[in-house]
Amino acid sequence: MLVGEVIRRKNETKRKIEELEFYLEKLSNVPNIKESAVIYTDVLSNVFSLLDEYQSYLILLERSNIKNEIKVGSSNVKVSDAVKLRDATNKKMEFITSLINNNDASLNVPDLMTNRDKLMEEFILINNSIEKSDWSANVD
Repeated sequence: MLVGEVIRRKNETKRKIEELEFYLEKLSNVPNIKESAVIYTDVLSNVFSLLDEYQSYLILLERSNIKNEIKVGSSNVKVSDAVKLRDATNKKMEFITSLINNNDASLNVPDLMTNRDKLMEEFILINNSIEKSDWSANVD
């Protein structure tokens, strides 16, 4: 199975967990809990099973990301490191955006926007390398 497939399955599993947790919350507000107790138990069991499945996907991805290397620009890096770099770059962009939206007249907004644009180019480069790897690398 390709890494990209595992990521999609992991994300779908996470979505199911969130939906069932929301459903469990609604069930807990049912006035006559005795009637819904069996359903509640079944749904809870399903959530636990999905949590195990989700954790398995995370472990598979972690192993793959540590093992596989990708080329980012002119450097070879482990996918796990590239993911951290991408996430850190994204946080920097979000921080700059919050500064821009702060409406502080003392800030040089055009310079901040230029810095954010540079970070966006870095983010795109890293993310493209990760995505190419996701759809070409197999999970062992």
